[in-house]
Amino acid sequence: MRGSHVEKPTRYLTSVEVAAACGVSPRTVTNWIRDGVIRAHRTVGGHGRVAVEELRRFLVARGIPVPAELASDPVEDGSDEGKKRVLCIDDDEAFLEVVRELLTANGYAVETARQGFLAGYLVGRRVPDVIVLDLVMPGLDGYEVLALLREREESKSIPVVACTSLRGPDVESRLKKAGFDAFVKKPIDFKVLLRTVETLSGAAPAATG
Repeated sequence: MRGSHVEKPTRYLTSVEVAAACGVSPRTVTNWIRDGVIRAHRTVGGHGRVAVEELRRFLVARGIPVPAELASDPVEDGSDEGKKRVLCIDDDEAFLEVVRELLTANGYAVETARQGFLAGYLVGRRVPDVIVLDLVMPGLDGYEVLALLREREESKSIPVVACTSLRGPDVESRLKKAGFDAFVKKPIDFKVLLRTVETLSGAAPAATG
C-alpha cells in the first residue's frame, strides 16, 4: 500500500560522542566539522551534531572499526512490548552478558553497549526505564556519560545506577552529587543489582523459588 512506509528518524551524536568513537579530542571533531571533513548540522545554539549514518561512513572510510551497536539498527519484532527496558553500559563484555541473562530472565528487555559514547544514541533510539553504567571505561567515563545524558531532553530524567569498584567514604557522596540515582559495588551482588533495577523501574519484584 502506498504511503505505508515510515522513515526512521535520524539519530545524531554530539562532538564529544564522535570524539570518543574516533579516539580524538572534541576540539579535533569541531575542527573536522568546521573544515567539512565530517558532515554535520548546527543546533540553534551553534553546536555540531553528526548523524549516526555519517559517523559510520566516516569510520569505514578511515579504516576505524565500527562498533557493533552502530553497525545497524535492530528490527523491532514486538517481543519486548510491555517490558521494562534496561540499558547497561560497561567495557567488560563478560559482565554485560551476565547482566543481560539476569535481567532478561527476570522479564526485562535489555540492551548493552561497551562504549560510553553510544549512550546518547541508544537512548534516543529506544528509551530505557533504567540505565546501569560503569564508572571506569576507556574514552568517556561514567561521570562524563551521565553529564551527557542529563543534557538531553529524552534522557535527563532516566534513573541511572553507577557500578563501581571504587572504595572510600567520599564515593557515595560524590556519586549523589554527580546525579546518580543509586550505585552498586563491584564485584557485583546481582541480587542487589536486581532489587535496585526493580525499585528504579517500578517493576514488580521477581518471584523467588
